[in-house]
Amino acid sequence: MNNMKILWIVNIILPALSRELNLTVSPFGGWLVGLSEQLKNCENIDLHIVTVRKKTKSFSKNIDGIYYYTVDNSEEQWKHLQREIMPDVVHIHGTEFNYGLNFIKANGAENVVFSIQGLVSVIGKYYLAGISTLDILKNITLRDILRRDTLFQAQKKFKKRGLVEKELFNTCNYVIGRTEWDKAHTLKLNPKMTYFHGGEILRNSFYESHKWDYKNCEPYTIFLSQAGYPIKGLHQVLKAAYLLKNKYPQLKIKIGGKKIEEEGWMNKLKINGYANYVKNLIKHLNLKNNVEFIGFLSEEQMKEQYLKSNVFVCPSSIENSPNSLAEAQILGVPNVSSYVGGIPDMVNHNKNGYLYRFEEVEMLAFYIDEIFKNKEINHFFEEKIAQRHNPNIITQQLLQIYNSVK
Repeated sequence: MNNMKILWIVNIILPALSRELNLTVSPFGGWLVGLSEQLKNCENIDLHIVTVRKKTKSFSKNIDGIYYYTVDNSEEQWKHLQREIMPDVVHIHGTEFNYGLNFIKANGAENVVFSIQGLVSVIGKYYLAGISTLDILKNITLRDILRRDTLFQAQKKFKKRGLVEKELFNTCNYVIGRTEWDKAHTLKLNPKMTYFHGGEILRNSFYESHKWDYKNCEPYTIFLSQAGYPIKGLHQVLKAAYLLKNKYPQLKIKIGGKKIEEEGWMNKLKINGYANYVKNLIKHLNLKNNVEFIGFLSEEQMKEQYLKSNVFVCPSSIENSPNSLAEAQILGVPNVSSYVGGIPDMVNHNKNGYLYRFEEVEMLAFYIDEIFKNKEINHFFEEKIAQRHNPNIITQQLLQIYNSVK
C-alpha cells in the first residue's frame, strides 16, 4: 500500500528548517512541532511542510524524515509544488493569511482541509478591547503616524485580512475546529462546510510530570504570556492590579512576549500607540514597581515561569482556545480567564480555573485575590485536561480526518 502524502501549509518556519537556513528559531508554533513529530512516526504517512518566504529562492529538503519546502506564494510555485508532491491531503494551518487560499486558487480545493487557529474576521470587531477613542487619540505616537499604523488602522487591517478568511471559508469544503465558538462562526460563514473536531498538542515538556505547588511559587505574582496588542488585555490586568495594590503592595505582574517598553532612545521612537497607552496607564496607576516585561521565553523558561507564578491570567478581549491557558492548566497553575470566544470550553469555573467578563476588572481582581489568599490551593489540575491534549488521541483524530478528506 502506498504511503499517504500529507502536505501542510503553515505560516511560520518550524525549528528544523530554521536551523537548516541559519535563521532564528521562532518561539511560536510549538503545537505544530509536536504534531509533526507524531505524524512522522506514523506508519504509511509521508509529511511535507511548506512555508512562504517571499523574495527568496524556493527550497526543499528532507530533514529527519520530514520534507520541508519554502515558496514565494506565487501561483507558479504552488502549481509546481502540487505537481512535485501530488499530496493525498492538503492541510492549511490557520486562516489568518492568504497562503492557503492562493494554493486553492492554483490547484483547487478537492482534498483540502484547513484548521482554525484564530478568526481574524471576528477578532477585528474586538481589536480595540474597550479602549476609548479619546485614549487612543491621546496616545498616538510618531511611529504610528509615519507608518500609518494607529490602533484604528491596525483594526482596519484585521478586517481587511478577514475578507481573505471569509473567501477561504466559502472556497473550501472541510474545516477543523476545537470549540463551540469556532464551530458557530464556521456555520455562520458557510453552513455547507464539513466541520471536524480536532484537539491541539502542546509542547513536549508540558507533558512531563511537573505540577504547580504553592510552596514552589513566588507569592502574589501574576503571569501573562504576551501582551503586545490590545486584544491580549494587559490594560485590564493593570486596572485590576490597582484595585489589589493596597492589600498586596508586593504584587508583581510578569509579562512575556514582545516588550512594551525597552531602554534606549531609538526604542522610544519605535513605541506604538498601545505601548504608549500601557506606559501611561502604569504611570497613572502608580504601578511602575509592580510590572516587569520579561521578553520572549524559550519553552523551558515558559514552563519555569508558569510554575513560579501564583496565578496565570488570560485577559483577552477575544480568543479561540489559547495554548498558553492550556499549558497553565496542564501544569495545574491557578488561572483566571475572560469569558470570551472558546475559553468557556476550556475552563470549568471554580474547578480548573475562574471565569469573568472581560469588562469586569473588579471580578478579575476578586478572583486573583481569591487565589492570593488561599495558600492551600492545589486543586486546579483535572485529568480531563491531560486527556484533552493527549498526543495519541489527537493524532488518531487527525488521521481519521485525513482519511475522510482524501
